Amino acid sequence: MKRIESCLLFFSLVGYIVISYYTPRENFFQFFAVYSALFLIYIYINHRFNTSFSHLTNKESSKKEVNSFSGKSLSYNTYFLSGLIFRIALLFVLPNLSDDFYRFYWDGLLSSNGISPFKYLPVQLIDGSVIHNIEGISKTLYDQLNSPNYYSIYPPVCQFVSWAGAKAFPNSIYGAVIIMKLFILIFELISFSFLQKLITRLNLPNTTVFLYWLNPLIIIELVGNIHFEAGMICFLLAALYFLSESAIFNKQNFSFPFIMTNAKSNTGFIDRKLLLSASSLSLAVSSKLIPIIFIPLLLRTIGLVRVSIYGIIVLLVFIICFAPFINIEEVPNLMESINLYFGKFEFNASVYYIARWIGFQVKGWNMIATIASGFSKLVLIIILLMAMFKRNKDFKTLIRNHLEVLLIYFAFAMIVHPWYISTMIALAVLTKYRFPIIWSILIMMSYFTYRTTAYNENLYLVIVEYMMLFSFILFEILTYRKKVKKYKH
Repeated sequence: MKRIESCLLFFSLVGYIVISYYTPRENFFQFFAVYSALFLIYIYINHRFNTSFSHLTNKESSKKEVNSFSGKSLSYNTYFLSGLIFRIALLFVLPNLSDDFYRFYWDGLLSSNGISPFKYLPVQLIDGSVIHNIEGISKTLYDQLNSPNYYSIYPPVCQFVSWAGAKAFPNSIYGAVIIMKLFILIFELISFSFLQKLITRLNLPNTTVFLYWLNPLIIIELVGNIHFEAGMICFLLAALYFLSESAIFNKQNFSFPFIMTNAKSNTGFIDRKLLLSASSLSLAVSSKLIPIIFIPLLLRTIGLVRVSIYGIIVLLVFIICFAPFINIEEVPNLMESINLYFGKFEFNASVYYIARWIGFQVKGWNMIATIASGFSKLVLIIILLMAMFKRNKDFKTLIRNHLEVLLIYFAFAMIVHPWYISTMIALAVLTKYRFPIIWSILIMMSYFTYRTTAYNENLYLVIVEYMMLFSFILFEILTYRKKVKKYKH
């Protein structure tokens, strides 16, 4: 068995190299074939641990069984090192499935020269509207940008990493990319550590971590393609861990003064771990804005006053992080780009495409702006209702609610790129849900869009993706409820 597992890990390494070094994203069929093979190996390995879909079967192994590595199986450390090697192997190549890194480098060149990346449109630096002498800002780089007519929308953690890459290599995008990927790798290692701590905290099998650590989407999209969901996941997991260690979930009482110096004491309105949790969540929001939607979920866990203080801390740390990169007069530029991004672009959506079709039938044109505004309000209402009426009876339930909120958010989103669901994969590891694991292969069908520069989506593939996904979610919910009902009886 060791020999089989060793061969599978070696073939996985070859697969990651083939995808990242030798597969342009226009070659969809080669990409999807290799990725599917990687996914099957990944499922087989986690099936060996009984951590993949065991809750849907009639038999679940005990925690002791799952945690044990017999002499016939490779060790825990071997699988950890394998995931690390897969990531290291992708450090030394320019991303081939995403062109976002060109904008990262562009923003980094600006900030490393003392210019806010939110101050000018890229076209202004090329057409002569703004005179500059910044090395690296050129027509060649400009032609690679996928949004040259928009202000940057990337929050401060992304800007800091971009600044570091451009500062180290102002004349080499290859060198800057390696620096950026090293940051992503560091984020991933920290994520692994906090994920393992949370798994222990929730009394789950320690091998459950490999559902995240060996997932092909995580490896390819985060380190391979430089997506800052890696930072968001890292800081979100830290926020959840510190929250789990706070007095809230250790059945301790709060009283005055405002901040406890000792998390194990009973004297404090908001303890040190809760403060660390809020600061970590702010860094997650500073990586990607999405985690801001999790704050209302704490309402019935820590109360209205504490959740307000928690939110204020998140906001203050966020402002401090943004301060080096943006002036107050440039905030409208950022908001303009965010509004344009969410009100103009559409990709791999589900409910939105149905609403768009209805709009065409009723009005005869694409009602994207109206639908986007309506959906954003609807999602906000749903989240607030969940915050007010859905109980978080324990920490495990709170994490599950986080995952459900993300599902609702992406169900109504107009843009769902593959790397967007990486946070759901991380959270799924801590719950009974496994639909994000299934989605991590289905969503890769969206790369079919890039076969030509026209970027025309195949809506039949989108329908297949979401029909299979929502069918599995329904099957998973019904099966799990049936098992719980049977257990109670």
